Amino acid sequence: MFTFPLVLTLMTKLVQIVNVAYFIIILVIFPELNLSGTANIIRRIFWCSFLFQFCALTLETWVDVTKEANKSVIILHDIWNKYAEKRGIDKRLLYLQFISMRFLTCKLKFTAYGFFPLDWTFLHTIIASATTYIIILVQLKK
Repeated sequence: MFTFPLVLTLMTKLVQIVNVAYFIIILVIFPELNLSGTANIIRRIFWCSFLFQFCALTLETWVDVTKEANKSVIILHDIWNKYAEKRGIDKRLLYLQFISMRFLTCKLKFTAYGFFPLDWTFLHTIIASATTYIIILVQLKK
């Protein structure tokens, strides 16, 4: 439900970061193209940092949700311990233990349609791909 807009938004921000960073580098390398002066470069630097912060805040939200969801294992295990001490072990408690062990071994991870994980590794991917694209564009300009 929310995955497609999230993928689209993050990919759009990546393209915008590459675009703005490319123009910053071009304006620094070729100052004769910069008709607006240093204000134009400063404005583009602020816009690029805003786009980067937007991606970082979006990912921080998902990382926090993942951390909180993975804490449920401890809560579930505590519930199991309380019931096991009071009533002994029956079928329902064995199932609760099974679910607790399953949560413990399989950590929750959010992905965007399975394309990329919504954690800090995606931010590294954004930086690496933006840097690669900018280097290619600068080399093509020369």
